[in-house]
Amino acid sequence: MKTAVNGDEAAQDRAHSQELLDLLEQEVVALFHERDAAGVPTAWVQMVKRSMTTIGPRFGTTRMLRECLERIYRPA
Repeated sequence: MKTAVNGDEAAQDRAHSQELLDLLEQEVVALFHERDAAGVPTAWVQMVKRSMTTIGPRFGTTRMLRECLERIYRPA
């Protein structure tokens, strides 16, 4: 479910907040509590590994340093 974009930013923020809470409660937290016979949340672990692989590089030190160089130091 995605919220339609409209001019009322406060209403849009509330709707987005509710969507995030629903996603966390219904999907993310549920994965964490689903455990195999050894007590390991295998679907949760797969999700975490996939997230680290796909979005991890966007939050790395190399990207941060490059961005600081390009946005702050070079223009100065």
